[in-house]
Amino acid sequence: MPSETQTRIEERLAELPEDVREAILSSEFEKKIQAIGTKHHLHIDQTGKLGDETMLVMLGFTDTAAFGGNVTEHVGLSREQANAITTDINNDILSPIRESLKKFSAQPPGPAVPPVSATQKE
Repeated sequence: MPSETQTRIEERLAELPEDVREAILSSEFEKKIQAIGTKHHLHIDQTGKLGDETMLVMLGFTDTAAFGGNVTEHVGLSREQANAITTDINNDILSPIRESLKKFSAQPPGPAVPPVSATQKE
């Protein structure tokens, strides 16, 4: 039986514009997160948390304005490290889908998923 978090994520995926959904579900997303984690010398668990935080932004559960602060807090990085990493994520992952994200985020938000829940696995 799917968890409430999993159900919310699946519902949100169905609502997303096609290009955003494809960006999330493609193997390229994981490869890009891994490459950014390697470039910035992140541990495996930090890279996983970075992927979770990025996914929450792409799903519209987290406001893009909070992204840098969330990376600092949840990934456990300095503000400078988080800024460098979020710049890479913006350039490599979010930039190609930015217009679709803006249009989607202009819609009324659904229920929020807390960041901790995003890392839970069934």
